[in-house]
Amino acid sequence: MMRQLPSCFLVLLTAALALAQDGPTMEQVIRSPGDYAAKTFTFPGAMLSGNITTYDVAGVRKYYLVVGSRRGALEAGFFLAPPALADKLFIRMDRRENYRVNLTCKIERLVINEVPQWHGIVGRVDFLDGEGMVTDTVKIGK
Repeated sequence: MMRQLPSCFLVLLTAALALAQDGPTMEQVIRSPGDYAAKTFTFPGAMLSGNITTYDVAGVRKYYLVVGSRRGALEAGFFLAPPALADKLFIRMDRRENYRVNLTCKIERLVINEVPQWHGIVGRVDFLDGEGMVTDTVKIGK
């Protein structure tokens, strides 16, 4: 005779499997970016600082985004905004504020001044309200 599992166990199991299939966390990608090369990820519920760090030296123009993961880890120096996106973010954000966002980026290995570096190249930022609903989107292009 087969015993039935309680329905609450099945719900928890289903939820755990769904979370496991969502993909790597921001921390996992930053720890081992080569494992995720050329893949695009959306990190939901990240905290984005309105203060964009500009790097403009020897003809290299980069914009670093300071991002906090949902788990609270601060990720400075990994996420880059291309100039077209950075220009839009400068207009949209107040540098004294932090914003809850869904951050979409592609993991790429760049060589800048002969130094290979891994970065998350941000292509889209969805700004969220207090309930986690998208209120505004800033992306490359129109």
